[in-house]
Amino acid sequence: MRIASVRAIPLLVTLDEPQRTGVATYTRLATTLVEVRGDDGTVGYGECLARYSPRIWAAIVDDLLAPLVVGADPFDTERLWTVMFRDLRSFSGHSRGMLVEGIAGVDIALWDLKARALGLPLYALLGGATRTELAAYGSSVMVRERKQMEADAAALVERGFRAIKVKIGVGVAEDVGNIRAIRRVIGDDVDLMLDANGAYRAAEAIDLARRVEGERIAWLEEPVVADDLDGYARIRAATSIPLAAGEAEFTRFGVRDLLARRILDVLQPDVARSGGVSETLKIVALAASHHVAYAPHVGFSAAVCVAATLHLAAAAPTFLTYECIYTANPLREALARVPVGGPAQLRDGRIPVPAGPGLGIDLDPEVLARHRITDW
Repeated sequence: MRIASVRAIPLLVTLDEPQRTGVATYTRLATTLVEVRGDDGTVGYGECLARYSPRIWAAIVDDLLAPLVVGADPFDTERLWTVMFRDLRSFSGHSRGMLVEGIAGVDIALWDLKARALGLPLYALLGGATRTELAAYGSSVMVRERKQMEADAAALVERGFRAIKVKIGVGVAEDVGNIRAIRRVIGDDVDLMLDANGAYRAAEAIDLARRVEGERIAWLEEPVVADDLDGYARIRAATSIPLAAGEAEFTRFGVRDLLARRILDVLQPDVARSGGVSETLKIVALAASHHVAYAPHVGFSAAVCVAATLHLAAAAPTFLTYECIYTANPLREALARVPVGGPAQLRDGRIPVPAGPGLGIDLDPEVLARHRITDW
């Protein structure tokens, strides 16, 4: 089999209710899918993490990456990843950002394609499943009025989540009040994670961490911006709360520096950003060599990223917990004919791994057409 075509599919939806973190408010969700078609008719899908202007990623895929892989053997995923990354890094000088997210979309699609061609679930090609169900946490209680945040947290526990994550970053005093109120509502038997999305400076994060250490915090995620490694080191030395990060990093080279500093307990690569399945496998192995747990980031991604994440987590011995986004997302809930990785699939605090060929999902062409951006 040879790769007959590669095409990007930029998608955009408007949310019924805005979602607010500590640093941004989302009124729309966007992503860019990648379709890779073999000359025998087999099709695989990937996804780029493309939050704001998905047509930019579509141009990267269509104009830069597709010419490098069309005509090649789709089973040569390692060679093709190297061609896309090495050649374009040499030509353009870029080794992060949108280029790598574009590579991620193509790479995920190639893995989906070759697993489908073999009639196997993706995790079988990744070494086999270490588990068929994944421990999951409810993500995330968004920034709202405190009483509403309390109600949202209580509702997640009622739905069966044994761990939940809360968005922070609006101010230390307000965050501390929200955290304490939510802990009282959910009780002591539910794990509680905090996510600042890089909103704080190190001194503020240390102040917050010291105030809430008694609230049994499972981890403090992205307390400072991703490139403030010295800030992470200061926070690490000042608190007993485990630190989590990594969703903003690209490839094993960026993650290497995080791990070398010994500043993290939990690594959170996003397969649609970090370079796809090929590169995330290396990142997870690198984290394991530093005794750092793997808790993949998903965020507001569509069903393709969600499915790829579930397969990677199933195959990873160091997997810790899966980010199950509970807020409405049509690109996750409606795009796949059978929904995947959402709160409706939660059973006894766990999410099942798709067992069908490839990613184990089939996309609904009507939903693709409805949300596809066509006004080029």
